[in-house]
Amino acid sequence: MTEVAPQVVPIFATPFALASVPGADALNPALASLLSQRATPERADMANQQARTYQSRPNLFDWTEEPVSWIRAGLIDLVSGFARSINEFSDEQFAGLFSITKKSLVDGLAAEKGPFTKTATKVIAGQEAVGVTATDSTLYVSTKDARPLETEPLSGSTSSGKVTFTEYDAVPEPTPPPAEQTIDSSKLGG
Repeated sequence: MTEVAPQVVPIFATPFALASVPGADALNPALASLLSQRATPERADMANQQARTYQSRPNLFDWTEEPVSWIRAGLIDLVSGFARSINEFSDEQFAGLFSITKKSLVDGLAAEKGPFTKTATKVIAGQEAVGVTATDSTLYVSTKDARPLETEPLSGSTSSGKVTFTEYDAVPEPTPPPAEQTIDSSKLGG
């Protein structure tokens, strides 16, 4: 793993970390050539196109060419090194952070809960939903945006109770603080 001495630069409202990629000078010409080859109208991201600009699709890490493979590995090392430098995890704890992927999560659930089966659609709280059934329960998700809507135990399972997920995108009205907790900025001077 590459050791990175973090340098945090306050830029806008978000800190921005800077790091030099070892070997970048040798990599840059090959990467520039590859990017030039791929900067064609048919590879543009037309959904985000602006007048007289070119924007590539956000799939750089899916490319299989060597410069991109090198960048992918290098960036993962840099980000890992930076993350490692700003926390107190042991080597084992830190390694565990990277062992979960979508595939490993789904494979792990399938191994634990048995094969998944798709159910017929049904309406939950006015939304069409499809269910995914495992060994002891069914998870219903919206067919519109895949948000979980409800879990329901199967008859005879050890799980009990139905859970319904509601109030997506509901933001409570903020309550102003009491007067003794506020400051009148016009009285601050300066």
